[in-house]
Amino acid sequence: MSVELPKDHEGHEIPLDTEVLYDNNGAKFNVDEFKLCALPSSRTSFWTIRGVFEDEEEKCNFLPHLLHLIQPDSWKRLLEDLDSCCASTRYIPCAYLNKSSDDCDKCLSDPNKECVVQMVKHIALRIRKLRGED
Repeated sequence: MSVELPKDHEGHEIPLDTEVLYDNNGAKFNVDEFKLCALPSSRTSFWTIRGVFEDEEEKCNFLPHLLHLIQPDSWKRLLEDLDSCCASTRYIPCAYLNKSSDDCDKCLSDPNKECVVQMVKHIALRIRKLRGED
């Protein structure tokens, strides 16, 4: 009998050496252990993850499909990103898009469009996703 790795909310396989997962709001869940539970009567098994949320003390168990391997976006994260780029001494679109330098030739955004337009479109896309729009 082969055993599949646990899968997160998006269906990504979670490596068993993963140390941090995230809830739907982006809160960090520090992983202590993975446990494969077997139901002998039905020959079925399922994974649980034991750990603790950041800033909490009590450990708890979660089913992997309720957590995320990659931190989901949130209103809080969007505001933090905007605050961070506005506080930067760099060109604001480069700071928002996390460009390591202001070298336009190495920018991953579309070189045929203005950087500010790229930034505003990305922010609008994030807002639409957070509102649940397609």
